[in-house]
Amino acid sequence: MTKLAVSPDSRFKHAPNTAWRRIEDEGVILDLRTSVYFSLNDTAAFIWERVGEGLPAEEIAARVTEDFEQSLESARRDVLELLRDFQKNELIVSA
Repeated sequence: MTKLAVSPDSRFKHAPNTAWRRIEDEGVILDLRTSVYFSLNDTAAFIWERVGEGLPAEEIAARVTEDFEQSLESARRDVLELLRDFQKNELIVSA
């Protein structure tokens, strides 16, 4: 599998092998191939939802700053790190 670079202008979408639900302030992703569940806190679930909207990483970070009162630098770092984790676990694909 070829790994994609994650940058502020990267766009992803949910991988077809995933199913997910938001449950109150958390999210749960199920990898349908492996039956592994991933638990997301409120911020990670928010980011997952924005990925599903096809937003670029930079726009996702900007929205995190608005909704979670976080600095843009910190939000950008967190978003890129989470996207790398999603990618490593094959939960997202390039859009």
